[in-house]
Amino acid sequence: MRNLLVILVLIFLSQTGFGQVRSVHFRINHLAKGAPLSYSLIYQNDLEQDYRFTRIEYFITGFELSSETGRMSLIDSVCLVNAAKPAQYDLGSIDLERVDSLHFHFGVDKERNHGDPSVYPLGHPLAPRDRYSMHWDWASGYRFWAVEGDADTTGDGEMDVSFQYHIAIDGNYLPASLETIVQNNDSISFLMDIDYVDLLAGVDFRGEPVVHGGFGGPYDTPLDSMLVRLRTRSCYSSGFQRVLNTNSDLDLQQTSMHPNPAHESLHIDHPYRIEHIQILDELGRMIKDVLPAPTHEVSIQLEGLKPGVYFVRITDEKECISTKRLIIR
Repeated sequence: MRNLLVILVLIFLSQTGFGQVRSVHFRINHLAKGAPLSYSLIYQNDLEQDYRFTRIEYFITGFELSSETGRMSLIDSVCLVNAAKPAQYDLGSIDLERVDSLHFHFGVDKERNHGDPSVYPLGHPLAPRDRYSMHWDWASGYRFWAVEGDADTTGDGEMDVSFQYHIAIDGNYLPASLETIVQNNDSISFLMDIDYVDLLAGVDFRGEPVVHGGFGGPYDTPLDSMLVRLRTRSCYSSGFQRVLNTNSDLDLQQTSMHPNPAHESLHIDHPYRIEHIQILDELGRMIKDVLPAPTHEVSIQLEGLKPGVYFVRITDEKECISTKRLIIR
């Protein structure tokens, strides 16, 4: 009888998912034109203006997980993202059998945006700082985004304008979500690719170089252009999701990656010339970054990679990005 009771309890736990506590991880890949962002590099916009970044900071708050039973709020996390630093956050643990997506907001919610910043201890993301503080003033609250840099507006090779674009105001507390995830028995991982060159697409540095706020007008200021990019998800996506161009599903079917499972080396055959290969772990951390000579076939040595599940992200000459799952033993 006692053994029967134990069996019934185990069946109940397996069906309800109770006891399946898993940690939740969120990581951001800082990109510029699909490659890792660098403040030392010069980029060019669609108006053929050269520029470089000197500061990119922004808030992400209001994390919720979505499942078939509804949404569950995570710990009250406030992430102040600095694009010059690795961005990996532990969002606590949950007890859900299945998770479908992660929801969050760019910016700070209204209550905390107009609260007293002095209540936060030194080092807290919402605490004021002596330099480059994200807190503006009591009326305006926090800067949700701070994007700064220098630009060459004349084409003479000299950076003649310093730009400063700061998004704020409660109405610009923008919702976002990531649908593609990786789950195992111990953890749930979300990876966001955000391309800061795409964020500034359409911005003319010859216009207003210093703009603060964000007024929601139709492309009246650089901030409005940036807000449109954020609202339409034009500058960010799931790093675990295949981002492909037309007919790319066929391209992915024609991509060969062997052996898989692999041990010492990996060989990739692709219908178009391969320009960039990245190997990511289950948390979305970049483990290996390869820039081969453009060719249809690439071999990669896997020494130093521990056994486990990885993702191989392939960028080809058509700027298509495909992701394939790799097991290393």
